[in-house]
Amino acid sequence: TRRSHDAGQAFIAGEENSLLRILVNAVFADQPIYNPITLCGPTGSGKSHLLHGLVNRLRMLSPEGKIVITAAADFARQYARAVELDALSELQQKLIAADMLVIDGLHELATKSATQQELLHMVDRCLERESQLLFSCRSSSPEWTWMLPGLRSRLEAGLTIPLSLPGPEAREA
Repeated sequence: TRRSHDAGQAFIAGEENSLLRILVNAVFADQPIYNPITLCGPTGSGKSHLLHGLVNRLRMLSPEGKIVITAAADFARQYARAVELDALSELQQKLIAADMLVIDGLHELATKSATQQELLHMVDRCLERESQLLFSCRSSSPEWTWMLPGLRSRLEAGLTIPLSLPGPEAREA
């Protein structure tokens, strides 16, 4: 069982989540090793907790770094509002300028193809800048039939880490 700390709260990874060492090494590398990185797993597996922990740790290590973290539903609202106010370029610049872009809960975009299309463009631009991209989703790649093919192919080209619910040893710890 391994512990990963974030601002006072630990994520305990049992054998069922042994791939998390790869995630931590990839995120804290000087240059993105795997990009984008997508955490997949059921509700309660710790996806959001891990994302927030990684962001908190990075902010402590590199306070000057530009990190944007948002829920996918909030991203969709920001996108819709930007389109409504004719301010899409401002939103794009804010997100693309980030050294790390983190979007939690991609499954919330299942019925929002215009938002997925915008996210696809942002992913491409962030990858060009070598910004680290981190995502989470309840479903895994084979179940991403709701996702636009271009966005799906970008995510599948990176690293997908499946998370499982904590096993008995991790729950006990």
